Amino acid sequence: MLFGIATGVLACTLAVAVSVLLSRGKSFWMVIAICFAASLSLGFVAFKRFIGVIEPLESGLHGERAVAFVLKDLERQGYAVFHDVPSLRRPGEANIDHVVIGPSGVYAIETKAIRKRDGQRSLEFTGDGLIIDGKNLSLDPLPQARAVSDDLKSVLERFAGATCDIQPVVALPGWYVTSSLKPWKQPIWVVNENALVSLITHPYRPTIPDNLVRKLTGALQAHIRAANATKA
Repeated sequence: MLFGIATGVLACTLAVAVSVLLSRGKSFWMVIAICFAASLSLGFVAFKRFIGVIEPLESGLHGERAVAFVLKDLERQGYAVFHDVPSLRRPGEANIDHVVIGPSGVYAIETKAIRKRDGQRSLEFTGDGLIIDGKNLSLDPLPQARAVSDDLKSVLERFAGATCDIQPVVALPGWYVTSSLKPWKQPIWVVNENALVSLITHPYRPTIPDNLVRKLTGALQAHIRAANATKA
């Protein structure tokens, strides 16, 4: 919005400047050259702003695709995998990046594509937050992971009439996650995409009955159909 206002102000200023230059006898071609230079400047500013908006969106999309690709292995093992599940608490405004339902439990996966600066390859998970280069990450994904987990729990309670534990997961594609903590013992898992399948299928994980897996899967499918019908 502010950019639109600034563009309008600049356009009005340019129009006034053209009128003044012409009234003072400046040549037509000089005025055209000035307008062209001003247009180039405005175009450059607009392009930089566009890149600043589009790059994070593209980065997020690539991150979600990377996680989705890895989760295909779970589908081959009989797990139900869902992507972009509509939020129950914030319909039309938010979604759950990935949901996995299978013999080892139910997982709500929040994908965060964090851009790397030169030389950055790893980050540290402390249990309370993420640290890069000795500094806490300004946009902490842990609260969002808790929120989507609670959202998914509400969905399953409404459509399946059953309460089950949801494992919140933060997936960080392309990062090497270091921690002195064992990820599977944390309330929220923080891992890169390559660790997801091995953690979810690890023998230490408790198992849930096949009939409950089918019930929860059907409930999530019913929620997605209802959400899509509302959009239509």
